[in-house]
Amino acid sequence: MTNKIDDGGPAFPFPVLNSQANSGMSLRDYYAGCALTAIAGSKSWATAEDAATEAFRCADAMIAARE
Repeated sequence: MTNKIDDGGPAFPFPVLNSQANSGMSLRDYYAGCALTAIAGSKSWATAEDAATEAFRCADAMIAARE
């Protein structure tokens, strides 16, 4: 069994044209990008991977709070 991460669905959905589904960026990715801009300047991170992990932790918390 896999643990699928809730990505929140599309961040900026738009109608499907010509039967080509493209929902673009996920809401999780959008939230993580927003969080990264805030947390990157607020703390000295050991690695970029640590900052990215924290950004996605924040994004997951924001998605969970929506439920």
